[in-house]
Amino acid sequence: CYKRAVAKANALVYEACEYSSLSQEDLELFPLPESVPVALISRYPEEDLELFPLPESVPVFCLPMGVAVESWPLNTKYQLPVFSTFVLTSASGDKVYGAAIQFYESFPRELLSERQSVRLGLLSVVDRRPITNRSLQAKKSICVLSHWPFFTVFQKFLTFIYRYSISGPHVLPLEKHISSFMHNVPFPSPQRPRILVQLSPYDNLLLCQPVSSPLPLSGASFLKLLQNLGPENACTLLLAVLTEHKLLLHSLRPDVLTSVSEALVSMSFPLRWPCPYIPLCPLQMAEVLLAPMPFIVGVHSSYFDLYDPPADVVCVDLDTNTIFQSEDKKPLSWRSLPRKHGKMLFNTLTNLHKTLEKICTPGQEEATLEFLLTDYDQIYRRQKQLELEIQEAFLRFMSCLLCGYRTFLLPITQAPSDTATDCSSLFHLQGFLKSRDRTQQKFYSQLTRTQMFTQFIEECSFVSDRHTCLEFFDECVQKVDVEKPEEVRLIDLDESHGGEHTVFIMPPEEPQEPDGSECPALYSYETFPTLRTELFERPQDKLRPPAKGSAPSSPAPRRTKQEIKLAQKRAQKYSAVPDMWSKCLLGHCYGLWFIYLPTFVRAESAKVRSLHAAYDVLKHMENRKVVLPDEVCYRILMQLCGQYGQPVLAVRVLLEMKKAGITPNTITYGYYNKAVLESKWPSTSQGGRLRWAKLRNVLFAVAQFRQPIKRRQKSGSVGSRGEVMMEADLRLRPHSTLIRQSSWSGLSESSSHESLTGPLVKSNSLNSMKASTDKVKLSRKTVLHNTAPHGCNDTVSSKPPMGRRDTSTPPLMPPGGVLVRRSQVCLSNFYKECAEAADSDPDCSCQPADRDG
Repeated sequence: CYKRAVAKANALVYEACEYSSLSQEDLELFPLPESVPVALISRYPEEDLELFPLPESVPVFCLPMGVAVESWPLNTKYQLPVFSTFVLTSASGDKVYGAAIQFYESFPRELLSERQSVRLGLLSVVDRRPITNRSLQAKKSICVLSHWPFFTVFQKFLTFIYRYSISGPHVLPLEKHISSFMHNVPFPSPQRPRILVQLSPYDNLLLCQPVSSPLPLSGASFLKLLQNLGPENACTLLLAVLTEHKLLLHSLRPDVLTSVSEALVSMSFPLRWPCPYIPLCPLQMAEVLLAPMPFIVGVHSSYFDLYDPPADVVCVDLDTNTIFQSEDKKPLSWRSLPRKHGKMLFNTLTNLHKTLEKICTPGQEEATLEFLLTDYDQIYRRQKQLELEIQEAFLRFMSCLLCGYRTFLLPITQAPSDTATDCSSLFHLQGFLKSRDRTQQKFYSQLTRTQMFTQFIEECSFVSDRHTCLEFFDECVQKVDVEKPEEVRLIDLDESHGGEHTVFIMPPEEPQEPDGSECPALYSYETFPTLRTELFERPQDKLRPPAKGSAPSSPAPRRTKQEIKLAQKRAQKYSAVPDMWSKCLLGHCYGLWFIYLPTFVRAESAKVRSLHAAYDVLKHMENRKVVLPDEVCYRILMQLCGQYGQPVLAVRVLLEMKKAGITPNTITYGYYNKAVLESKWPSTSQGGRLRWAKLRNVLFAVAQFRQPIKRRQKSGSVGSRGEVMMEADLRLRPHSTLIRQSSWSGLSESSSHESLTGPLVKSNSLNSMKASTDKVKLSRKTVLHNTAPHGCNDTVSSKPPMGRRDTSTPPLMPPGGVLVRRSQVCLSNFYKECAEAADSDPDCSCQPADRDG
């Protein structure tokens, strides 16, 4: 009783496509005259807008079951128009929401061939005698496309347009009402939250401001989801979506298909459905059900009169609230969800379902102006609140399900390889699974193997257009990390700018005769007319697209809404404590400085030096325990590191951020990975800076090993005075630390950047250092010769002052007495001259007797 046959005896069905796309066999069997189009008849506006081109597949979705020409008995009851909705997704991921109504209208017999008339029962088979007790009807459709899912409003407008076409005569043409709705009705805003449109003295509609929520926009109706499926089946379908099953929804109500399908893909937020998704699938695209991949597809119930669904597809009947599954596999059950979180979700939906049965009563009429301004506003508020509570129940479940996931994200800390962007390199999967209860391992193993989870990790690791939504989800994860997460409110409506102001839009004015009398009614239609361009009312002020580049495209230099709210709460908390309030103000000053850092770096000639100065400011802030309002300071510096090719510095900024106890949010983490992934890393081969660092470490090590030998030699010759001089020599020589080398940067976290930025000049001659070497030998002998006559007092008096050495003063002289710059060292004759110095100076060699000494 819930199915209606589509293979009718007296009907011709054609695909809703371009006439040229029909096969030659179809044209020969049932030739369709050129005056009977099976595709787009007319449109407004006539040309595509730059930001909103008309999708080519619109006719197919407006008539998903095809274009039908049918013959009915004369006493057949007239069928009411059928309202349907659909969603089109572009290649960039932008959604276009469509609302359409399908209706039948009379079709002239003269346009049919003899063979078609016989097929439709309009001619007798034997003598070709006309049958006059039957009428000929053809199916048509009109629709509205928008980037906003105002399905209820569009249904009322399309119904008004259809009734206007079958009534009459009228003073104004149909085109005047269409252009008035398109150009004179403003979009609801906080200043005008309600728009009351008077279409005629008896028809009106009300547009209300969409709910201000950080959740992504969709045409979902969680009320219809819970109303048509109930708590148990809703939880079961959530399990099917999270484990990526093949879902086929069907109903005799096309508008319910779209609303429930949109709710199914929205309930798994922040996971996004990456597989085929067709809320209202046309009959000619039914081959998608044979795809070897998960999908969510909605079809009219008449589909089952023509085809049988595949065995591995889960069929959901929205009219009878029934889920049909294959007998070969284990049936899905909501009890397979994590026990604690699943039970909490089921109990919440059960209580909301009871409330829904009391509030939503079918058959509510909203035609009168009095009802719109009194009862409807109250009912709309109650339904909107209940809609958000259902959505919040699913959001709370997903927040508990993925709680603590950011702890297992793996940042890129070395030069990226071919597998650096793999999910296994970005997320510590085994650690995440071990952090869950043993009884939940099977479910989490299935979840982490889905395409949704892999896409979610990639969106959290890199810059994404969903950064605002993901940041909101991270805030929800922090809120539910309590003992009783069911008592926490996750969606806070922003009603600070809301008001009771209502804007009235009057219908188009009817023209009058020069003498003031009414104009005659000249417009009457037998069928829905083909729109005439000259009858449309042109808008006086054309909408101008927003200027490109008016706002920065990158969110890095700006604070998000969540960060602004967090900063405001923290300021209110610290305002009562003078000490903390002063630190809070200081943190905001630092934040303003970093916001203007991109301009400062752009104006400086030494870009890299400016970045290192900003990094020093960050370390200074950490040492002074400055209370930062948010992460904007770190995020801006990370983005600049990627812009100017400094991935090593970006890694150091991340380490400083973690040292300060700050976990980067989705936006900051995405810009960090972008900086280290797209920038050119320093070479890790054996050359350049790494070789000089190794040579320096070897020389320092040799010098450290020689110190005990020299002290033994001097102690044997000078006695007690030598001991004093040795202590003075230790105080004189600063401690030299070795530079630890790492594979990702060549530097350790604690090593200074300036340690490898000294002048390194390659010598062009083998004898370029001969004079300098002679000076070194002579000065070494002079210092050793003059050390003994002087006493201990002279040695002690040369000791530098204790404390941190001022970098502005020249460096201390080495014990040899002569400072040799790195640019004066040539590796080609280094070993040769060291050997000569060892032969001429017995102190520079280590004899075996001295070791035993």
